[in-house]
Amino acid sequence: MIKKTLIAATLALLAAGTAQPAQADATFLEPYGNTFTARPLLALPGDTRPTDAFTGQASRVEDPTQRLFVSPFFRIASFPGLGGRDIDVSQYGAGIGYANTTARFPFLVTASFFNTNIDVDGLGDDNAFSFDVTGKIVLWNPSPNLPVASIVGRFQNYDDIGQRYDVLLALDQRVTRDVFLTANLGYASFDPEFFQSQEDFVARFGATWRASQRLSFSFDYTLDNDVDGEDFWTLSGTWAANESIAVRFGGGKHETFFGNLIWKTDWR
Repeated sequence: MIKKTLIAATLALLAAGTAQPAQADATFLEPYGNTFTARPLLALPGDTRPTDAFTGQASRVEDPTQRLFVSPFFRIASFPGLGGRDIDVSQYGAGIGYANTTARFPFLVTASFFNTNIDVDGLGDDNAFSFDVTGKIVLWNPSPNLPVASIVGRFQNYDDIGQRYDVLLALDQRVTRDVFLTANLGYASFDPEFFQSQEDFVARFGATWRASQRLSFSFDYTLDNDVDGEDFWTLSGTWAANESIAVRFGGGKHETFFGNLIWKTDWR
């Protein structure tokens, strides 16, 4: 019990402002490691903007308007912690998502369930069941020369550690036929079981290059803020293996490494 409390307190303290061991703002199912695109992971009807390899993945259905997908994933990180103690954090789980572009306001809902393991040098390790629920609504989808705008809301819970809330505006802007930029601007709050709550304005930026019909690369950067405790970046690649399967791998600051296997089905 004492060991579990020490580890949970260490993780909560770090996640609340000293470092980012739990990667509490990881998107898991998005093309970016820590940033949300403005679109619902399914190409919007008539939208000629570039997409990542999964959003624009070929389909067995002509002009699909609904998409269901499931994805097992992992994410690991390693970095120095308080008092010179090394901290290793690993997260393994699976998520499910549903996208609909037939509604007046296209939307996406996702739910991810995973285990967070934190190993503090000299203290041992412990596990926390965690879940993440996210909703995205496309508010504005004008001509391809103007940005898509969406509102994103998210709730995350880490057992014995704390909860995080995010509300943000996401924008996707076409740059060339194969490149688009993303921005996230919003508010985040982290309420740990131990120590004081943190809240702050959060800004993230990303860029995606569609190298081919099946392959895309993405980079994103989070500015320093009180909730995440520091700036952060990731670089990832997504490959659509066929009409149903896609894979994504990436890495980032603090020896972060993550990956997904995504299965999807489309219909009208």
